[in-house]
Amino acid sequence: MASLLVILLLTKIVIPFKLSIYVGKSCRGQALGQWVGGEAQGCQRLHGGVAASAIVTSTGPVDDTSTVVFFSSDDCNPGDIITTDDEKCVDVNYASFAVWDIK
Repeated sequence: MASLLVILLLTKIVIPFKLSIYVGKSCRGQALGQWVGGEAQGCQRLHGGVAASAIVTSTGPVDDTSTVVFFSSDDCNPGDIITTDDEKCVDVNYASFAVWDIK
């Protein structure tokens, strides 16, 4: 256990965002689940096509140059951006999402 802690401290693990995903608009209704991650996790399809909204929560200054990008396609195609957000409830019926560095 101690060696795992040392490895985590020595490697820069950046987890800038938490998404709480909901089936209803305005972040209401059934909670579908949560996702915590950053750029390293790449394109995500978690609850794509089912979710109607998500609460985007910043985990601190590590995400100052990042944002969550939602797409209408399931492959995070830049031509299919619906919206971006970095801190609030967003009504979005997405097929995929990713964290992008926007600096």
